[in-house]
Amino acid sequence: MALTFTIDQRPTVIGNLHMLFGTFTEDASGTTGTMDLSSQLTEIVAAGLNATSDGSPSTVHYTAGSTTLNLVYAAGDDGTWWAMGRRG
Repeated sequence: MALTFTIDQRPTVIGNLHMLFGTFTEDASGTTGTMDLSSQLTEIVAAGLNATSDGSPSTVHYTAGSTTLNLVYAAGDDGTWWAMGRRG
């Protein structure tokens, strides 16, 4: 099973920025996953995640100007994520 994620359908709007929140789930085999947010944002300016496992290093990466988040987490981890960006 690959990474699956949800997007809370109640985004927060701050001026010209959109703040999105959601959850992610992964089975025991994966440690990375990609989330495409192009349906909601035209550019990501900040992002983060919180994994449910204690002590597991979890990070989120994105390229300036992109609409894709790349998550890195412990195998089988679940958690929450957020992203702030420009609206489409």
